[in-house]
Amino acid sequence: MKTLILSSLIFSLLFLSASNSYSNPLNGTYTVGNGGNYPTINSAIDDAHLQGLSGPVIFEIIPGIYYDSIVISGKFINIYGDDFFSVTFRPRLSYSPANNYVMITGGISISGSTNIYIEDLSFDSDVNVEGKDIFYINNDFNGHSFTAHYYPINPNNEHNCNLIDNKNLMDVSFEHLYKITVNNNFISGKLKFFSCRVGTIENNVIDNGIFAESVWWYFTLSKNKINGNVVFLNLWTSWVFCSFYNNFITGSVIADEGRFINNTIINNSADTSTVFMESPPLYIANNIFINKAGGNVVNYRYWGGYTPFIDYNLYYNYSNDSLIQYSTSGLYNATFDNVPDFYNLSGFDEHSTSVPVSFVSPADLHLAASSYGDYGLIGIPNTLITDDIDGELRNSLYPYKGADEILDFPLPVELSLFSSSVNENDVILNWVTTSELNNSGFDIERSKVNASDNEWLKIGFVKGNGTSSNTNTYEYTDKNVNSGKYNYRLKQIDFNGNFKYYNLSEEVTVGIPGKYSLNQNFPNPFNPETIISYQIPSDHNVLIKIYDISGKEVLTLVNEYEVAGSYEIKFNGSNFASGIYYYQIEAGEFKATKKMLLVK
Repeated sequence: MKTLILSSLIFSLLFLSASNSYSNPLNGTYTVGNGGNYPTINSAIDDAHLQGLSGPVIFEIIPGIYYDSIVISGKFINIYGDDFFSVTFRPRLSYSPANNYVMITGGISISGSTNIYIEDLSFDSDVNVEGKDIFYINNDFNGHSFTAHYYPINPNNEHNCNLIDNKNLMDVSFEHLYKITVNNNFISGKLKFFSCRVGTIENNVIDNGIFAESVWWYFTLSKNKINGNVVFLNLWTSWVFCSFYNNFITGSVIADEGRFINNTIINNSADTSTVFMESPPLYIANNIFINKAGGNVVNYRYWGGYTPFIDYNLYYNYSNDSLIQYSTSGLYNATFDNVPDFYNLSGFDEHSTSVPVSFVSPADLHLAASSYGDYGLIGIPNTLITDDIDGELRNSLYPYKGADEILDFPLPVELSLFSSSVNENDVILNWVTTSELNNSGFDIERSKVNASDNEWLKIGFVKGNGTSSNTNTYEYTDKNVNSGKYNYRLKQIDFNGNFKYYNLSEEVTVGIPGKYSLNQNFPNPFNPETIISYQIPSDHNVLIKIYDISGKEVLTLVNEYEVAGSYEIKFNGSNFASGIYYYQIEAGEFKATKKMLLVK
Protein backbone atom coordinates (compact mmCIF):
# COMPACT_ATOMS: atom_id res chain seq x y z
CA MET A 1 0.00 0.00 0.00
CA LYS A 2 2.89 2.36 0.84
CA THR A 3 4.48 1.55 -2.49
CA LEU A 4 1.25 2.41 -4.35
CA ILE A 5 0.93 5.74 -2.51
CA LEU A 6 4.59 6.56 -3.22
CA SER A 7 4.18 5.78 -6.95
CA SER A 8 1.08 7.97 -7.17
CA LEU A 9 2.92 10.81 -5.44
CA ILE A 10 5.87 10.58 -7.84
CA PHE A 11 3.53 10.59 -10.89
CA SER A 12 1.68 13.62 -9.52
CA LEU A 13 4.91 15.53 -8.98
CA LEU A 14 6.13 14.70 -12.51
CA PHE A 15 2.79 15.76 -14.01
CA LEU A 16 2.79 19.02 -12.07
CA SER A 17 6.37 19.66 -13.17
CA ALA A 18 5.42 19.08 -16.84
CA SER A 19 2.33 21.24 -16.43
CA ASN A 20 4.41 24.04 -14.96
CA SER A 21 6.94 23.81 -17.80
CA TYR A 22 4.15 23.77 -20.42
CA SER A 23 1.42 25.74 -18.72
CA ASN A 24 -0.85 26.06 -21.77
CA PRO A 25 -0.18 23.15 -24.20
CA LEU A 26 -1.69 23.40 -27.68
CA ASN A 27 -4.37 21.00 -28.90
CA GLY A 28 -6.79 21.58 -31.79
CA THR A 29 -7.10 24.20 -34.56
CA TYR A 30 -5.64 27.72 -34.47
CA THR A 31 -5.70 30.52 -37.04
CA VAL A 32 -2.61 32.38 -38.22
CA GLY A 33 -2.47 35.80 -39.84
CA ASN A 34 -4.11 39.19 -39.46
CA GLY A 35 -6.94 38.80 -36.95
CA GLY A 36 -6.07 35.21 -36.10
CA ASN A 37 -4.80 33.50 -32.94
CA TYR A 38 -1.23 34.21 -34.08
CA PRO A 39 -0.09 37.17 -36.21
CA THR A 40 2.60 35.22 -38.09
CA ILE A 41 3.45 31.62 -38.87
CA ASN A 42 6.74 31.85 -36.96
CA SER A 43 4.95 33.15 -33.85
CA ALA A 44 2.65 30.11 -33.98
CA ILE A 45 5.67 27.81 -34.29
CA ASP A 46 7.44 29.54 -31.37
CA ASP A 47 4.39 29.18 -29.12
CA ALA A 48 3.99 25.51 -29.99
CA HIS A 49 7.60 24.94 -28.91
CA LEU A 50 7.10 27.03 -25.79
CA GLN A 51 3.79 25.51 -24.64
CA GLY A 52 4.18 21.96 -25.93
CA LEU A 53 1.37 19.85 -27.36
CA SER A 54 -1.33 17.84 -25.65
CA GLY A 55 -2.86 16.62 -28.95
CA PRO A 56 -2.69 17.08 -32.74
CA VAL A 57 -2.48 20.74 -33.81
CA ILE A 58 -3.65 22.41 -37.02
CA PHE A 59 -2.50 25.93 -37.91
CA GLU A 60 -4.93 27.34 -40.46
CA ILE A 61 -3.30 30.26 -42.28
CA ILE A 62 -5.52 33.13 -43.31
CA PRO A 63 -5.18 33.53 -47.13
CA GLY A 64 -2.62 36.06 -48.27
CA ILE A 65 1.08 36.55 -49.00
CA TYR A 66 3.56 35.85 -46.18
CA TYR A 67 7.01 37.36 -46.71
CA ASP A 68 8.73 35.56 -43.84
CA SER A 69 11.14 32.66 -44.16
CA ILE A 70 9.38 30.00 -42.14
CA VAL A 71 11.67 27.85 -39.95
CA ILE A 72 10.48 24.77 -38.08
CA SER A 73 13.39 23.55 -35.99
CA GLY A 74 13.31 20.67 -33.53
CA LYS A 75 10.43 18.57 -32.29
CA PHE A 76 7.16 19.79 -30.85
CA ILE A 77 7.04 18.20 -27.41
CA ASN A 78 4.19 15.94 -26.37
CA ILE A 79 3.72 16.79 -22.70
CA TYR A 80 2.46 13.27 -21.99
CA GLY A 81 5.34 11.21 -23.33
CA ASP A 82 7.81 10.41 -26.07
CA ASP A 83 5.35 10.10 -28.96
CA PHE A 84 4.94 13.20 -31.07
CA PHE A 85 1.60 14.68 -32.14
CA SER A 86 1.15 15.87 -35.71
CA VAL A 87 1.37 19.56 -36.60
CA THR A 88 -0.36 20.69 -39.80
CA PHE A 89 0.02 23.96 -41.72
CA ARG A 90 -2.72 24.68 -44.25
CA PRO A 91 -4.89 27.56 -45.51
CA ARG A 92 -8.02 28.51 -43.62
CA LEU A 93 -10.80 27.28 -45.88
CA SER A 94 -13.32 29.80 -47.14
CA TYR A 95 -16.45 29.46 -49.19
CA SER A 96 -14.60 30.22 -52.43
CA PRO A 97 -11.63 27.96 -53.32
CA ALA A 98 -10.05 30.88 -55.19
CA ASN A 99 -9.74 32.72 -51.89
CA ASN A 100 -7.77 29.97 -50.14
CA TYR A 101 -4.43 31.04 -51.65
CA VAL A 102 -1.49 31.28 -49.23
CA MET A 103 1.91 32.26 -50.67
CA ILE A 104 5.08 31.77 -48.59
CA THR A 105 7.75 33.89 -50.28
CA GLY A 106 10.65 32.71 -48.11
CA GLY A 107 9.78 29.02 -48.20
CA ILE A 108 9.54 26.65 -45.27
CA SER A 109 12.67 25.09 -43.83
CA ILE A 110 12.18 22.07 -41.55
CA SER A 111 15.00 20.58 -39.47
CA GLY A 112 14.96 17.95 -36.75
CA SER A 113 11.16 17.86 -36.60
CA THR A 114 8.67 15.04 -36.84
CA ASN A 115 5.04 14.53 -37.88
CA ILE A 116 4.82 17.76 -39.89
CA TYR A 117 2.12 18.22 -42.57
CA ILE A 118 2.42 21.05 -45.12
CA GLU A 119 -0.77 21.21 -47.21
CA ASP A 120 -2.25 23.40 -49.98
CA LEU A 121 0.36 26.18 -49.77
CA SER A 122 2.29 28.03 -52.47
CA PHE A 123 6.04 28.72 -52.35
CA ASP A 124 8.24 31.36 -53.98
CA SER A 125 11.61 29.85 -53.03
CA ASP A 126 13.28 26.48 -52.63
CA VAL A 127 12.21 24.17 -49.80
CA ASN A 128 14.60 22.29 -47.52
CA VAL A 129 13.46 19.54 -45.15
CA GLU A 130 15.19 17.51 -42.46
CA GLY A 131 13.12 15.33 -40.20
CA LYS A 132 10.99 12.29 -39.68
CA ASP A 133 7.45 11.71 -40.97
CA ILE A 134 7.27 14.88 -43.06
CA PHE A 135 4.34 15.28 -45.48
CA TYR A 136 4.11 17.84 -48.32
CA ILE A 137 0.64 17.49 -49.84
CA ASN A 138 -1.01 19.41 -52.70
CA ASN A 139 1.37 22.38 -52.67
CA ASP A 140 2.41 24.63 -55.58
CA PHE A 141 6.20 24.99 -55.77
CA ASN A 142 6.09 27.52 -58.65
CA GLY A 143 9.18 26.09 -60.33
CA HIS A 144 11.31 25.80 -57.19
CA SER A 145 13.26 22.79 -55.91
CA PHE A 146 12.63 20.48 -52.97
CA THR A 147 15.33 18.80 -50.88
CA ALA A 148 14.76 16.34 -48.03
CA HIS A 149 17.49 14.71 -45.95
CA TYR A 150 18.27 13.22 -42.55
CA TYR A 151 21.68 12.78 -40.95
CA PRO A 152 22.79 10.26 -40.04
CA ILE A 153 20.58 7.54 -41.50
CA ASN A 154 19.59 5.01 -38.88
CA PRO A 155 18.64 1.61 -40.30
CA ASN A 156 16.60 0.83 -37.20
CA ASN A 157 14.49 3.98 -37.40
CA GLU A 158 12.19 4.97 -40.26
CA HIS A 159 12.89 8.51 -41.44
CA ASN A 160 9.95 9.04 -43.76
CA CYS A 161 9.35 11.83 -46.23
CA ASN A 162 6.20 12.04 -48.33
CA LEU A 163 5.72 14.23 -51.41
CA ILE A 164 2.14 13.83 -52.61
CA ASP A 165 -0.07 15.66 -55.13
CA ASN A 166 2.28 18.63 -55.57
CA LYS A 167 2.76 20.64 -58.77
CA ASN A 168 5.35 22.84 -60.48
CA LEU A 169 8.32 21.23 -58.77
CA MET A 170 11.78 21.70 -60.24
CA ASP A 171 14.52 19.32 -59.03
CA VAL A 172 13.59 16.98 -56.18
CA SER A 173 16.31 15.41 -54.03
CA PHE A 174 16.26 12.93 -51.17
CA GLU A 175 19.38 12.11 -49.14
CA HIS A 176 19.97 9.61 -46.32
CA LEU A 177 16.30 8.79 -45.85
CA TYR A 178 14.89 5.43 -44.89
CA LYS A 179 11.47 5.50 -46.55
CA ILE A 180 10.24 7.87 -49.29
CA THR A 181 6.88 8.29 -51.00
CA VAL A 182 6.66 10.37 -54.20
CA ASN A 183 3.12 10.15 -55.58
CA ASN A 184 1.06 12.21 -58.06
CA ASN A 185 3.53 15.07 -58.53
CA PHE A 186 4.48 17.21 -61.54
CA ILE A 187 8.30 17.50 -61.57
CA SER A 188 9.85 19.52 -64.38
CA GLY A 189 13.43 18.76 -63.28
CA LYS A 190 15.16 15.58 -62.12
CA LEU A 191 14.15 13.28 -59.28
CA LYS A 192 17.26 12.25 -57.32
CA PHE A 193 18.03 9.83 -54.49
CA PHE A 194 21.30 9.45 -52.61
CA SER A 195 21.94 6.83 -49.95
CA CYS A 196 18.23 6.11 -49.50
CA ARG A 197 16.73 2.80 -48.60
CA VAL A 198 13.07 2.31 -49.65
CA GLY A 199 11.09 4.33 -52.17
CA THR A 200 7.61 4.32 -53.72
CA ILE A 201 7.36 6.46 -56.87
CA GLU A 202 3.87 6.37 -58.36
CA ASN A 203 1.78 8.28 -60.89
CA ASN A 204 4.19 11.18 -61.34
CA VAL A 205 5.05 13.24 -64.40
CA ILE A 206 8.85 13.70 -64.41
CA ASP A 207 10.44 15.70 -67.23
CA ASN A 208 14.16 15.10 -66.67
CA GLY A 209 14.55 11.52 -65.52
CA ILE A 210 15.55 9.83 -62.27
CA PHE A 211 19.03 9.34 -60.83
CA ALA A 212 19.56 7.16 -57.74
CA GLU A 213 23.06 6.60 -56.36
CA SER A 214 24.17 4.36 -53.49
CA VAL A 215 20.60 3.23 -52.83
CA TRP A 216 19.61 -0.14 -51.45
CA TRP A 217 16.72 -2.40 -50.58
CA TYR A 218 13.42 -1.76 -52.41
CA PHE A 219 12.25 0.87 -54.91
CA THR A 220 8.93 0.62 -56.76
CA LEU A 221 8.05 2.75 -59.80
CA SER A 222 4.44 2.52 -60.99
CA LYS A 223 2.31 4.46 -63.51
CA ASN A 224 4.85 7.24 -64.02
CA LYS A 225 5.37 9.26 -67.19
CA ILE A 226 9.09 9.93 -67.33
CA ASN A 227 11.08 11.81 -69.94
CA GLY A 228 14.79 11.18 -69.53
CA ASN A 229 17.03 8.38 -68.34
CA VAL A 230 16.27 6.35 -65.22
CA VAL A 231 19.35 5.14 -63.31
CA PHE A 232 19.49 3.11 -60.08
CA LEU A 233 23.02 2.44 -58.82
CA ASN A 234 23.13 0.26 -55.73
CA LEU A 235 25.31 0.73 -52.67
CA TRP A 236 28.38 -1.38 -53.41
CA THR A 237 28.11 -3.20 -50.08
CA SER A 238 24.42 -4.06 -50.56
CA TRP A 239 21.74 -4.51 -53.25
CA VAL A 240 18.72 -2.68 -54.67
CA PHE A 241 15.59 -4.45 -55.91
CA CYS A 242 13.65 -2.28 -58.41
CA SER A 243 10.08 -2.98 -59.50
CA PHE A 244 8.84 -1.17 -62.63
CA TYR A 245 5.10 -1.48 -63.32
CA ASN A 246 3.01 0.35 -65.97
CA ASN A 247 5.47 3.17 -66.69
CA PHE A 248 5.90 5.32 -69.81
CA ILE A 249 9.63 6.12 -70.08
CA THR A 250 11.28 8.03 -72.93
CA GLY A 251 14.94 7.30 -72.29
CA SER A 252 17.10 4.42 -71.12
CA VAL A 253 16.87 2.48 -67.85
CA ILE A 254 19.77 1.11 -65.82
CA ALA A 255 18.83 -1.05 -62.86
CA ASP A 256 19.98 -3.91 -60.68
CA GLU A 257 17.81 -6.95 -60.02
CA GLY A 258 14.04 -6.61 -59.96
CA ARG A 259 10.78 -6.81 -61.88
CA PHE A 260 9.73 -5.15 -65.13
CA ILE A 261 6.06 -5.72 -65.97
CA ASN A 262 3.92 -3.87 -68.54
CA ASN A 263 6.25 -0.95 -69.17
CA THR A 264 6.63 1.04 -72.38
CA ILE A 265 10.23 2.26 -72.66
CA ILE A 266 11.49 4.06 -75.78
CA ASN A 267 15.16 4.99 -76.10
CA ASN A 268 16.55 7.42 -78.70
CA SER A 269 20.26 6.65 -78.33
CA ALA A 270 22.28 4.12 -80.30
CA ASP A 271 25.05 4.30 -77.67
CA THR A 272 22.97 2.96 -74.77
CA SER A 273 20.66 -0.01 -74.43
CA THR A 274 17.03 0.82 -73.79
CA VAL A 275 17.16 -1.40 -70.69
CA PHE A 276 20.35 -2.49 -68.94
CA MET A 277 19.83 -4.95 -66.12
CA GLU A 278 22.53 -6.67 -64.10
CA SER A 279 22.46 -9.67 -61.74
CA PRO A 280 19.46 -12.00 -61.79
CA PRO A 281 16.25 -10.18 -62.74
CA LEU A 282 13.23 -11.81 -61.12
CA TYR A 283 10.46 -11.24 -63.66
CA ILE A 284 10.45 -9.37 -66.99
CA ALA A 285 7.20 -9.71 -68.94
CA ASN A 286 4.66 -7.80 -71.06
CA ASN A 287 7.03 -4.93 -71.79
CA ILE A 288 7.50 -2.86 -74.95
CA PHE A 289 11.22 -2.03 -75.26
CA ILE A 290 12.22 -0.01 -78.34
CA ASN A 291 15.45 1.65 -79.46
CA LYS A 292 14.50 4.23 -82.09
CA ALA A 293 18.16 4.86 -82.93
CA GLY A 294 18.69 1.21 -83.90
CA GLY A 295 20.98 0.21 -81.02
CA ASN A 296 20.65 -2.54 -78.41
CA VAL A 297 17.18 -2.83 -77.00
CA VAL A 298 18.15 -4.81 -73.90
CA ASN A 299 21.41 -5.78 -72.24
CA TYR A 300 20.89 -8.57 -69.72
CA ARG A 301 23.82 -9.56 -67.49
CA TYR A 302 22.85 -12.73 -65.71
CA TRP A 303 25.29 -13.99 -63.10
CA GLY A 304 23.41 -17.13 -62.06
CA GLY A 305 21.40 -18.01 -59.00
CA TYR A 306 17.67 -18.54 -59.29
CA THR A 307 16.10 -18.84 -62.75
CA PRO A 308 14.17 -15.70 -63.73
CA PHE A 309 11.06 -15.45 -65.90
CA ILE A 310 11.70 -13.41 -69.08
CA ASP A 311 8.99 -13.74 -71.74
CA TYR A 312 6.09 -12.10 -73.62
CA ASN A 313 8.12 -8.94 -74.28
CA LEU A 314 8.39 -6.86 -77.44
CA TYR A 315 11.90 -5.86 -78.52
CA TYR A 316 12.25 -3.62 -81.58
CA ASN A 317 15.06 -1.56 -83.11
CA TYR A 318 13.66 -1.08 -86.63
CA SER A 319 15.06 -4.42 -87.87
CA ASN A 320 18.68 -3.47 -87.20
CA ASP A 321 21.31 -5.86 -85.92
CA SER A 322 22.27 -6.30 -82.25
CA LEU A 323 18.74 -6.41 -80.91
CA ILE A 324 19.64 -8.18 -77.65
CA GLN A 325 22.90 -8.33 -75.73
CA TYR A 326 23.30 -11.08 -73.16
CA SER A 327 26.07 -12.03 -70.76
CA THR A 328 26.50 -14.82 -68.24
CA SER A 329 29.38 -16.13 -66.20
CA GLY A 330 30.14 -18.56 -69.04
CA LEU A 331 29.10 -16.49 -72.06
CA TYR A 332 30.30 -12.90 -72.34
CA ASN A 333 28.77 -10.21 -74.53
CA ALA A 334 26.85 -12.44 -76.90
CA THR A 335 24.74 -10.36 -79.29
CA PHE A 336 21.54 -11.53 -81.00
CA ASP A 337 19.91 -9.97 -84.04
CA ASN A 338 16.51 -11.54 -83.38
CA VAL A 339 14.37 -13.00 -80.61
CA PRO A 340 14.34 -16.69 -81.79
CA ASP A 341 18.15 -16.88 -81.69
CA PHE A 342 18.14 -15.44 -78.16
CA TYR A 343 15.52 -17.98 -77.09
CA ASN A 344 17.40 -20.91 -78.61
CA LEU A 345 20.53 -20.07 -76.62
CA SER A 346 19.14 -18.72 -73.35
CA GLY A 347 15.70 -20.34 -73.05
CA PHE A 348 14.19 -16.88 -72.37
CA ASP A 349 11.58 -14.95 -74.42
CA GLU A 350 9.99 -17.96 -76.12
CA HIS A 351 6.79 -15.97 -76.82
CA SER A 352 8.37 -12.55 -77.26
CA THR A 353 8.10 -10.62 -80.52
CA SER A 354 9.87 -7.97 -82.58
CA VAL A 355 7.27 -5.96 -84.48
CA PRO A 356 6.78 -2.20 -85.06
CA VAL A 357 4.47 -0.34 -82.70
CA SER A 358 2.69 2.96 -83.31
CA PHE A 359 2.05 5.50 -80.56
CA VAL A 360 -0.09 8.62 -80.33
CA SER A 361 3.07 10.79 -80.53
CA PRO A 362 6.74 10.71 -79.45
CA ALA A 363 5.66 12.38 -76.20
CA ASP A 364 2.50 10.30 -75.70
CA LEU A 365 3.19 6.57 -75.50
CA HIS A 366 -0.45 5.47 -75.55
CA LEU A 367 -0.98 3.03 -78.42
CA ALA A 368 -2.22 4.52 -81.68
CA ALA A 369 -5.09 2.97 -83.66
CA SER A 370 -2.82 1.17 -86.14
CA SER A 371 -1.53 -1.01 -83.27
CA TYR A 372 -4.96 -1.86 -81.86
CA GLY A 373 -5.52 -5.61 -81.98
CA ASP A 374 -1.94 -6.37 -83.07
CA TYR A 375 -1.28 -9.95 -82.03
CA GLY A 376 2.39 -9.18 -81.59
CA LEU A 377 1.19 -7.27 -78.53
CA ILE A 378 -0.43 -10.19 -76.71
CA GLY A 379 0.94 -10.47 -73.17
CA ILE A 380 0.44 -12.88 -70.30
CA PRO A 381 -1.85 -12.22 -67.30
CA ASN A 382 -0.17 -11.22 -64.05
CA THR A 383 -1.98 -10.93 -60.72
CA LEU A 384 0.23 -7.99 -59.71
CA ILE A 385 -0.90 -5.89 -62.69
CA THR A 386 -4.68 -5.73 -62.93
CA ASP A 387 -4.96 -2.27 -64.54
CA ASP A 388 -2.92 -0.03 -66.83
CA ILE A 389 -1.19 3.35 -66.52
CA ASP A 390 -4.58 5.10 -66.73
CA GLY A 391 -6.21 2.87 -64.11
CA GLU A 392 -8.25 0.96 -66.73
CA LEU A 393 -8.74 -2.75 -66.02
CA ARG A 394 -6.62 -5.10 -68.07
CA ASN A 395 -7.97 -8.00 -70.05
CA SER A 396 -7.82 -10.95 -67.64
CA LEU A 397 -6.79 -13.45 -70.35
CA TYR A 398 -4.98 -11.51 -73.08
CA PRO A 399 -3.57 -8.21 -71.77
CA TYR A 400 -1.65 -5.90 -74.07
CA LYS A 401 2.09 -5.58 -73.70
CA GLY A 402 3.26 -2.19 -72.51
CA ALA A 403 1.68 0.24 -70.07
CA ASP A 404 -1.44 0.97 -72.14
CA GLU A 405 -4.46 -1.38 -72.34
CA ILE A 406 -6.98 -0.85 -75.17
CA LEU A 407 -10.36 -1.78 -73.70
CA ASP A 408 -12.42 -1.21 -76.86
CA PHE A 409 -10.13 -3.36 -78.99
CA PRO A 410 -9.33 -6.53 -77.02
CA LEU A 411 -7.08 -9.27 -78.34
CA PRO A 412 -9.71 -11.98 -78.77
CA VAL A 413 -8.14 -14.61 -81.05
CA GLU A 414 -4.61 -15.77 -81.67
CA LEU A 415 -4.47 -17.27 -85.16
CA SER A 416 -1.57 -19.65 -85.70
CA LEU A 417 -2.45 -20.96 -89.22
CA PHE A 418 -4.52 -19.87 -92.21
CA SER A 419 -4.05 -21.92 -95.40
CA SER A 420 -5.85 -23.00 -98.58
CA SER A 421 -6.00 -25.83 -101.09
CA VAL A 422 -7.86 -26.34 -104.40
CA ASN A 423 -9.76 -29.44 -105.48
CA GLU A 424 -10.96 -28.88 -109.06
CA ASN A 425 -13.33 -25.93 -108.60
CA ASP A 426 -13.57 -26.14 -104.80
CA VAL A 427 -11.37 -23.97 -102.56
CA ILE A 428 -10.79 -25.46 -99.09
CA LEU A 429 -9.79 -23.01 -96.34
CA ASN A 430 -8.24 -24.21 -93.05
CA TRP A 431 -7.30 -22.14 -90.00
CA VAL A 432 -6.22 -22.84 -86.43
CA THR A 433 -6.55 -20.71 -83.27
CA THR A 434 -4.41 -21.29 -80.17
CA SER A 435 -6.67 -19.14 -77.97
CA GLU A 436 -9.98 -17.31 -78.24
CA LEU A 437 -11.76 -14.68 -76.17
CA ASN A 438 -15.43 -13.80 -76.66
CA ASN A 439 -15.25 -15.13 -80.24
CA SER A 440 -18.63 -15.27 -82.00
CA GLY A 441 -17.17 -16.64 -85.22
CA PHE A 442 -15.70 -15.91 -88.64
CA ASP A 443 -17.18 -14.39 -91.79
CA ILE A 444 -15.44 -15.85 -94.85
CA GLU A 445 -14.89 -13.25 -97.58
CA ARG A 446 -13.58 -13.53 -101.15
CA SER A 447 -12.50 -11.04 -103.81
CA LYS A 448 -11.26 -11.51 -107.36
CA VAL A 449 -7.68 -10.46 -108.05
CA ASN A 450 -7.41 -7.39 -110.32
CA ALA A 451 -11.18 -6.93 -110.41
CA SER A 452 -12.14 -3.35 -111.21
CA ASP A 453 -14.25 -2.90 -108.06
CA ASN A 454 -11.97 -4.99 -105.76
CA GLU A 455 -15.10 -5.89 -103.83
CA TRP A 456 -15.04 -8.34 -100.93
CA LEU A 457 -17.99 -10.74 -100.99
CA LYS A 458 -19.17 -12.59 -97.89
CA ILE A 459 -19.51 -16.23 -98.89
CA GLY A 460 -20.07 -17.96 -95.53
CA PHE A 461 -19.84 -17.96 -91.72
CA VAL A 462 -18.21 -20.41 -89.31
CA LYS A 463 -19.16 -20.33 -85.62
CA GLY A 464 -16.36 -19.69 -83.10
CA ASN A 465 -15.68 -21.29 -79.72
CA GLY A 466 -16.38 -18.29 -77.49
CA THR A 467 -13.59 -18.17 -74.90
CA SER A 468 -11.05 -20.96 -75.13
CA SER A 469 -7.41 -21.50 -74.23
CA ASN A 470 -7.28 -24.69 -76.30
CA THR A 471 -6.21 -25.18 -79.93
CA ASN A 472 -9.24 -25.13 -82.28
CA THR A 473 -9.26 -26.18 -85.95
CA TYR A 474 -11.67 -24.75 -88.55
CA GLU A 475 -12.49 -25.56 -92.20
CA TYR A 476 -14.66 -24.01 -94.89
CA THR A 477 -15.13 -25.12 -98.54
CA ASP A 478 -15.98 -22.57 -101.23
CA LYS A 479 -17.67 -24.78 -103.85
CA ASN A 480 -17.80 -24.45 -107.66
CA VAL A 481 -15.62 -21.37 -107.93
CA ASN A 482 -15.15 -19.95 -111.44
CA SER A 483 -11.65 -20.14 -112.87
CA GLY A 484 -9.43 -17.22 -111.99
CA LYS A 485 -7.31 -15.79 -109.18
CA TYR A 486 -8.84 -14.92 -105.79
CA ASN A 487 -8.00 -13.47 -102.38
CA TYR A 488 -9.62 -14.78 -99.21
CA ARG A 489 -9.87 -13.34 -95.73
CA LEU A 490 -11.49 -14.09 -92.37
CA LYS A 491 -13.42 -11.47 -90.44
CA GLN A 492 -13.24 -12.57 -86.81
CA ILE A 493 -16.17 -11.10 -84.86
CA ASP A 494 -16.61 -10.79 -81.07
CA PHE A 495 -19.99 -11.18 -79.40
CA ASN A 496 -19.85 -7.43 -78.66
CA GLY A 497 -19.40 -6.59 -82.37
CA ASN A 498 -15.65 -5.85 -82.45
CA PHE A 499 -13.89 -7.48 -85.39
CA LYS A 500 -10.48 -8.04 -86.96
CA TYR A 501 -9.43 -9.22 -90.43
CA TYR A 502 -6.98 -12.03 -91.18
CA ASN A 503 -5.83 -12.17 -94.80
CA LEU A 504 -4.74 -15.35 -96.56
CA SER A 505 -1.11 -14.67 -97.41
CA GLU A 506 -1.21 -16.17 -100.94
CA GLU A 507 -3.53 -15.82 -103.92
CA VAL A 508 -5.70 -18.83 -104.80
CA THR A 509 -5.78 -19.91 -108.47
CA VAL A 510 -8.72 -21.93 -109.76
CA GLY A 511 -7.81 -23.49 -113.13
CA ILE A 512 -9.67 -23.81 -116.45
CA PRO A 513 -11.85 -26.96 -116.65
CA GLY A 514 -10.52 -29.81 -118.82
CA LYS A 515 -13.91 -30.69 -120.33
CA TYR A 516 -17.51 -29.56 -120.83
CA SER A 517 -19.94 -30.55 -118.13
CA LEU A 518 -23.39 -29.78 -116.78
CA ASN A 519 -23.82 -30.64 -113.10
CA GLN A 520 -26.92 -31.82 -111.28
CA ASN A 521 -28.73 -28.89 -109.75
CA PHE A 522 -28.50 -28.48 -105.98
CA PRO A 523 -30.62 -28.82 -103.98
CA ASN A 524 -32.88 -31.25 -105.78
CA PRO A 525 -35.81 -31.45 -105.11
CA PHE A 526 -35.97 -27.70 -104.40
CA ASN A 527 -38.39 -24.97 -103.30
CA PRO A 528 -38.24 -22.39 -104.70
CA GLU A 529 -34.52 -21.89 -105.57
CA THR A 530 -31.76 -24.15 -106.84
CA ILE A 531 -28.26 -23.72 -108.25
CA ILE A 532 -27.24 -24.97 -111.71
CA SER A 533 -23.46 -25.18 -112.30
CA TYR A 534 -21.49 -25.95 -115.45
CA GLN A 535 -17.98 -25.87 -116.91
CA ILE A 536 -16.72 -24.90 -120.37
CA PRO A 537 -13.04 -25.46 -121.35
CA SER A 538 -13.06 -22.77 -124.09
CA ASP A 539 -14.80 -19.50 -124.87
CA HIS A 540 -18.35 -19.86 -126.26
CA ASN A 541 -21.78 -18.38 -126.36
CA VAL A 542 -23.69 -20.28 -123.68
CA LEU A 543 -27.43 -20.93 -123.86
CA ILE A 544 -29.36 -22.50 -120.96
CA LYS A 545 -33.11 -23.04 -121.19
CA ILE A 546 -35.76 -24.49 -118.84
CA TYR A 547 -38.50 -26.85 -120.17
CA ASP A 548 -41.58 -28.28 -118.49
CA ILE A 549 -42.44 -32.02 -118.50
CA SER A 550 -44.22 -31.67 -121.89
CA GLY A 551 -41.07 -30.27 -123.49
CA LYS A 552 -42.36 -26.69 -123.67
CA GLU A 553 -39.74 -23.99 -123.16
CA VAL A 554 -40.67 -21.91 -120.09
CA LEU A 555 -37.53 -19.77 -119.48
CA THR A 556 -34.18 -18.78 -121.01
CA LEU A 557 -31.83 -18.74 -118.03
CA VAL A 558 -28.50 -17.85 -119.77
CA ASN A 559 -27.80 -16.48 -123.25
CA GLU A 560 -24.39 -14.77 -123.37
CA TYR A 561 -20.76 -15.14 -124.42
CA GLU A 562 -18.59 -16.59 -121.65
CA VAL A 563 -14.87 -17.27 -121.36
CA ALA A 564 -13.59 -20.68 -120.35
CA GLY A 565 -14.22 -21.47 -116.73
CA SER A 566 -16.66 -22.76 -114.13
CA TYR A 567 -20.03 -21.07 -113.57
CA GLU A 568 -23.17 -21.33 -111.53
CA ILE A 569 -26.56 -19.73 -111.98
CA LYS A 570 -29.55 -19.54 -109.66
CA PHE A 571 -33.02 -20.67 -110.86
CA ASN A 572 -36.05 -19.37 -108.90
CA GLY A 573 -39.21 -21.46 -109.43
CA SER A 574 -41.57 -19.34 -107.30
CA ASN A 575 -43.65 -18.47 -110.42
CA PHE A 576 -43.89 -22.07 -111.60
CA ALA A 577 -46.09 -24.98 -110.54
CA SER A 578 -44.77 -28.03 -108.74
CA GLY A 579 -43.48 -30.77 -111.00
CA ILE A 580 -40.66 -32.10 -113.14
CA TYR A 581 -38.60 -29.65 -115.23
CA TYR A 582 -35.62 -30.03 -117.55
CA TYR A 583 -32.66 -27.70 -118.02
CA GLN A 584 -30.49 -27.83 -121.14
CA ILE A 585 -27.13 -26.26 -122.02
CA GLU A 586 -25.72 -25.52 -125.47
CA ALA A 587 -22.08 -24.30 -125.81
CA GLY A 588 -20.50 -24.78 -129.24
CA GLU A 589 -20.88 -28.47 -130.13
CA PHE A 590 -21.65 -29.39 -126.50
CA LYS A 591 -25.25 -30.07 -125.50
CA ALA A 592 -26.56 -31.69 -122.28
CA THR A 593 -29.89 -32.01 -120.47
CA LYS A 594 -30.74 -32.85 -116.85
CA LYS A 595 -33.96 -33.29 -114.86
CA MET A 596 -34.99 -31.43 -111.68
CA LEU A 597 -38.02 -31.52 -109.36
CA LEU A 598 -39.81 -28.47 -107.95
CA VAL A 599 -41.87 -29.31 -104.85
CA LYS A 600 -44.06 -26.67 -103.18
